[in-house]
Amino acid sequence: MTPPNAKPRLLVVPHLYAENICVREIEFARRLTDAFDVFCLKWDDALHVDAASALGRRARQVGVAVASAIAPRRLERAADGVTYVSVPVLQPILLRRIVGDERAQAVAERRNHRVLEKVLRECAITHALLASEAFGIPERHDVKVFFDLVDWFPEESATPAQLVAIRARLAEMACRAHAVFVVSEPLAE
Repeated sequence: MTPPNAKPRLLVVPHLYAENICVREIEFARRLTDAFDVFCLKWDDALHVDAASALGRRARQVGVAVASAIAPRRLERAADGVTYVSVPVLQPILLRRIVGDERAQAVAERRNHRVLEKVLRECAITHALLASEAFGIPERHDVKVFFDLVDWFPEESATPAQLVAIRARLAEMACRAHAVFVVSEPLAE
């Protein structure tokens, strides 16, 4: 339980965690340290790797995804005033070829959702800013949830059924969030 005079606690879940590029939500988190005790989820993202060849990139992706899935949870207070919470994240890339895209996404989200709920509970989080769908929406009613829609997908390559499913998912997340932020007008639609 948070002491009565303590700052509210904000957990930021970026759409991806990276230290070598600016990530909108992480920059936002750093600016909110005066008003909140800020926590930010941190994980190694398999899609954020490079290699000289396609095979080398795929091998590195699998290695990063496996390491990310079994990583220990760790809290680290940084000089920027944010407490970074390293968490194990199951990335669908590990399961896609075995169970297909949709099932891989669902299995990964269920596991990652449990990780998110545990962090919310153990860190006594009062507010959450989510920019990643990989963790789902928290079930806790004592946490004010904000959704930041930054990523989109190439609509022209999606089937009509996929578009309907994606829009329904985003609408569900928007309904369950306290507020929704977007980076551009087309995303707001």
